[in-house]
Amino acid sequence: MPYACLSGPGVAEAITPYSLHAPTTVADSFARANASGPGALTDTELLAVLLRGSDAPFQAQLAHELVDYHGDLGRIFNDPPEHLAGIVDRDTATYLGVLREFVKRMSLGRVLDREDLCSWAKVNAYLMSTMRGRSVECFRVLYLDNAARLIRETWTEGTVNFAPASVRTIVHGALSLGATSAIISHCHPSSSATPSRQDIEMTRKIKDGLAAVEIKLIDHVLIAGDQAVSFASLQLL
Repeated sequence: MPYACLSGPGVAEAITPYSLHAPTTVADSFARANASGPGALTDTELLAVLLRGSDAPFQAQLAHELVDYHGDLGRIFNDPPEHLAGIVDRDTATYLGVLREFVKRMSLGRVLDREDLCSWAKVNAYLMSTMRGRSVECFRVLYLDNAARLIRETWTEGTVNFAPASVRTIVHGALSLGATSAIISHCHPSSSATPSRQDIEMTRKIKDGLAAVEIKLIDHVLIAGDQAVSFASLQLL
């Protein structure tokens, strides 16, 4: 198996979204979070409480409209500010972007400081936290040391159906960082969990390029909606 302590299936279990309903007041949601914990809030209520820290007017109604339009929190927080134009004002879009960056850095800091990426569960959680729900395809490379700890990662953004990936750049990056292995990942905004022929061919080219310099490609993880699909578990490497 590709992971030293693989503890889950190749396709992650779908995340069950909270049910949506008409917005309550922000004060009511905040009081319920105080009484029962944040986990008791719906997506809409949670977002409304977060927006309480911004200058956005009518936070409860705005939160309801955002969740209704995007479908879930992942799509809201992973959308670039310009994609929120027409739904929220510029300051609110910026505020949501700051929250997204905070979550991304918190997730990255946890991996860099204390954790390795030797199990499917850890890889899945780390990639899902920042790639789920994005509106354009992104290609990501995680460069790892010989203890499966993250050295550095790189991102490239593409279009709604294409993400650029350069074998030469990936191999050069791995060599310059002294990486002994790598994990690559990209997302499908369409939520299609089926790897395309182009995805499979590019994966094999990257694997061969890294293998030529004795660096192992551990996995290619496709993030599609609420699913994370492991190419290694599907024997597509």
